[in-house]
Formats: sequence, C-alpha cells, structure tokens
Amino acid sequence: MRTQSPPPCRDVAEALMPVESAEDVRQLKSILQQHLKMTGSDVARKILLNWDRERAAFVKVFPLEYRCVGSGLVGRGCPRGKEGVERGS
Repeated sequence: MRTQSPPPCRDVAEALMPVESAEDVRQLKSILQQHLKMTGSDVARKILLNWDRERAAFVKVFPLEYRCVGSGLVGRGCPRGKEGVERGS
C-alpha cells in the first residue's frame, strides 16, 4: 500500500505570531522558570537572565484555522480544518 505525504504547510509565516500579549509573555516566562527549576537548564537560565532581549526570539505557533474562525473568514478564502471548523462560521 502506498502512503501519501502530508500536504505542504500553507502560509507558515502567517501561523507564527509574536509573543506580545501580557498573558502570553507571563505564560512563556512561567514555563521557562518551571523548566529551569525542574531541570537546572543552563539555556533556560541564560534566557531568563536576559529576558527582555531574549523573549523577542520566541514565537507563538497559531494554526491558521483558529485565526480564520476567530475572524469569521472560514469558507471565504481561509483554509479549512479537518474536523468541523466550518461549524464556527
């Protein structure tokens, strides 16, 4: 049986968003602090020591379908998800 490759990812850049909201920044920093506490990671320690500069290197991966549902564009030019995304329109 021949297996198919997954379709190529469309508009990957659009799915990568800056970590800007106060809640996203707080959550990201909390995850790093917990990781440092649990693992002693030198990388996490260096990131946290230079937090103001380093946080700009992080991005939030946000599925395009979620953006479409939130903006009401499903079925009008936005890609469709696999399961029931159109129900949100």
